Amino acid sequence: MEFEFTTVISRPLDQVYDFFMDIDQHAGRKNSLVPVYKKITPGPVGVGTRYYEEVRLLPYVYGKVLTELISYQPDHRLL
Repeated sequence: MEFEFTTVISRPLDQVYDFFMDIDQHAGRKNSLVPVYKKITPGPVGVGTRYYEEVRLLPYVYGKVLTELISYQPDHRLL
């Protein structure tokens, strides 16, 4: 199953990139919908970087997601 998700983030571009460059460090917070978010490829973030995440919506509803970065242009595009 494949999903595509698009959103608008109303923050300065440098703040958005700073967040996404270490997004795996933000997972696991108390009451988070994403208790597990791991970068599974070595090295710096770039095209081909892959992540594994677990999403919990309700006590018995959860999913596992694999994500791959397919386009990366610093300070311009992150897909």
